[in-house]
Amino acid sequence: MVMVLIGGNLKDSVYHEIKNLCTTKYKVCSQFTTVTKVASLNRKNHLLSYASSIILQMNSKIGKPIW
Repeated sequence: MVMVLIGGNLKDSVYHEIKNLCTTKYKVCSQFTTVTKVASLNRKNHLLSYASSIILQMNSKIGKPIW
């Protein structure tokens, strides 16, 4: 599993290329989020909620139950 934190101005083509490499060449699951999204979570409980959501998505991608 690869977690990628990307800058807000990354072009879609770069995202798709990285996603494609993870999926096809390296055969690993990937989860992307942006610096802008993380930086906007200014309160601790918002950041923890978002982190929990990311972890649930990552678990789902590797076949684990989300609840």
